[in-house]
Amino acid sequence: MTLIAAMAAVTVALCVPSYAAKPSLAPSGGYWLLDLAWNQAATLAQVPSRADATELVCLLQAATRLDPRLAEAWRQQYDLLAGLGRQPEAWQALAKYVELSPDDEPAWLAFVAQQVTAAQTAEQRLTVCQRFLARKDVPGPAVSFLHRTIAELLANRLQTEQALQHAQQAVRAFPYDLAAQRFLMDLRGQRGPVADLHLALWATRRNPSDIGTITQVAWLVDSLGLHEDAEAWYTAAQEIAGKLGMDTTALSLRMADHWLDAGRTEQAISRLRVLTGRPNAPADAWLLLADAYQLMDKPEDAKEAATRAFEGLAPASAPTSAAATGPATQPVPASNRTPANWVSLLYLGRTDDVLNETRAAFEANPDPIGVRRTFGWALLKAGAPEQAIPIFAPAAEIDPWCSLGLAEAQFAHNDKAAAMKTLQRLSPNGAAWRQAKRWAKQIGIELPTPEPNQVRNAKMLLAGFSRNILRLPLQPNEFLQLKVTLDPPPSPGEPWFARIELTNISPQPIYCGPDGALMPNVLISAMVYDPAARDLGQRLLISLYRQMVLEPKKTVSLYRPIDDGRVRQALRNPYRDVTVTFTTILDPVRTATGAWQPGPAGLVAEPATGDRQASVPAKAGDLLALARNGSQVEKVNLARQVACMLAGQQEQTAAQSQPAGPSAEALNQAMALLLQDSDAPVAACALAQADYVPFTSELAGATAPQVGDNAWLTRLLAIRLFAHKQGEKFTRVLGGMSTSDPDPLVREMAGAYHAAFQAGQKSQ
Repeated sequence: MTLIAAMAAVTVALCVPSYAAKPSLAPSGGYWLLDLAWNQAATLAQVPSRADATELVCLLQAATRLDPRLAEAWRQQYDLLAGLGRQPEAWQALAKYVELSPDDEPAWLAFVAQQVTAAQTAEQRLTVCQRFLARKDVPGPAVSFLHRTIAELLANRLQTEQALQHAQQAVRAFPYDLAAQRFLMDLRGQRGPVADLHLALWATRRNPSDIGTITQVAWLVDSLGLHEDAEAWYTAAQEIAGKLGMDTTALSLRMADHWLDAGRTEQAISRLRVLTGRPNAPADAWLLLADAYQLMDKPEDAKEAATRAFEGLAPASAPTSAAATGPATQPVPASNRTPANWVSLLYLGRTDDVLNETRAAFEANPDPIGVRRTFGWALLKAGAPEQAIPIFAPAAEIDPWCSLGLAEAQFAHNDKAAAMKTLQRLSPNGAAWRQAKRWAKQIGIELPTPEPNQVRNAKMLLAGFSRNILRLPLQPNEFLQLKVTLDPPPSPGEPWFARIELTNISPQPIYCGPDGALMPNVLISAMVYDPAARDLGQRLLISLYRQMVLEPKKTVSLYRPIDDGRVRQALRNPYRDVTVTFTTILDPVRTATGAWQPGPAGLVAEPATGDRQASVPAKAGDLLALARNGSQVEKVNLARQVACMLAGQQEQTAAQSQPAGPSAEALNQAMALLLQDSDAPVAACALAQADYVPFTSELAGATAPQVGDNAWLTRLLAIRLFAHKQGEKFTRVLGGMSTSDPDPLVREMAGAYHAAFQAGQKSQ
């Protein structure tokens, strides 16, 4: 993970558990430091420095030192440490996180995979897998990975029966594990269109917005002669592609191809005429049209359509010597003429000069399938089937035209048995199959057809699949409900908590993740009215990704602050009435114009609005008395209030309007008392709050002694404050503390900023 990716992951508040009540902001706990890190991450530049990342690590490690059970602080340590290249520490943080968050399936899967991969030998990997499987708290996706890993290790030892048992357990534990599904089928020796259909249907369950997978299902169903079922899948693919704003030309070609296989030639021609009537019509549309006319026994129309395809594919001829009007140009490479030569051979019956060109292209680079296919057919058409056989053979398993060419070459070489065996590989749909039928009719042989048990099994698979899931990208609101509930507005400077709930309201399980239709992240933006409306540009990305499958009627939720960064800054001014409207997008994706919109299965929640009323300022005498004699909680709250009033006064002064209440002098005096408080938690919280206000000489003087305080947390936040406020002027002190401070966290933060200031990478 890069540092930038890690910083993005911190801004994304990953895997925050749902709290029954508001987490404690008590200075003796760690949550206030986590909130401090969240706020700082939300205000950093898009490309943060290494010092910024290290500082966040220190804040998060301080939080877990105060509260070792603060799960989300451990998770975000993992993201940052991994980005900083401190992988052993990162894995330790992730281990602690999964211990505290047993229901976080993606985190568990990452942790288990790392532990297995770190083992040096096959025996060690088996031991690690078995150790995890003996536990009762490992979630299904990780269990599937463990059983699949054991199955692969056993299969490598030729212990096939035991491998099969573990592969079966892997699929039972988490059937959405496509790698486990494939491996189980390989162990069982299951191959062919029905096995491929089984996998394609599970891939569609994972991601019903994947047009390629849906089209693959349709193609496989077509290949088994179930044309009516196939059409429903092609139609669904077109609807989804249209909803997602995709170009549907390729799908229209597939649909026309399907209609030709289904015997609906007129319907195919109607669609193809629309496609070929467009400017720069694709050559494939013309070739399918030619195929359609051949099926209708219209050779002249077929030849005209093929000629149009040839004209679109043939590269412009280039002179090989200088002309009077311009410099010499290079000749067209033979491989560039491969598509046009293919049309010449198969559709126009031309063989002149094609053999030499295709041979040259093949000798230059035999790897491209198109080059191999065209050269093989050129040899076959030139009456050299024995030479064509070794050209076709390497690609016959994967390319239908090479498979057909190999069969024709074998037949021409008087090896009918080999030809019939080769034809078994040929999928009974598509242009190559239709050509095969014409050839078989000419020579009087019967082509193989799908076996009845294959068709029966395919029908059973289709019957067991609910196509309703294909509506997820079309109508996400029929499947998902996103709700944001704000707490009452907090006092200035305090976090504004909200509960975010995502519910699967459908009867269909919904797979979640980066390779699914739904990635359950939410993007929260805020419009602030104080009183003018302004978009602060703050975009908070939060993840709800804890379960890899959101089961029917289940809800995932989190409860956390949603005003990090600039919104919290706007709410700090206690002298203003402020209204905030939060807009939340599920599964946000960014468009080419930079705008955010929901992904294929995403949606937008109802806006949540809250009004924060201006506060009545306290009297100066009361502030000073409380700063001297208040309880710990009262002093911590006072530090926040004083910082907010100072920040508010600065805003009001800039607007040339002095608010009522204590003067800046009295507020600075109260803050100085809090910064020097003998109670370390009070001083630490005051140091954090002082980062938001003008750093006067009075506050700097009050902070200076805390750099040498006995409490590690006080020293940590004191050097953080000086690094933020004085920048490179503080370099010498940072250098000394980076080597001499007794606490490793303090040394680490001081060292990171010392290095950055010395390198000129970070300024005040």
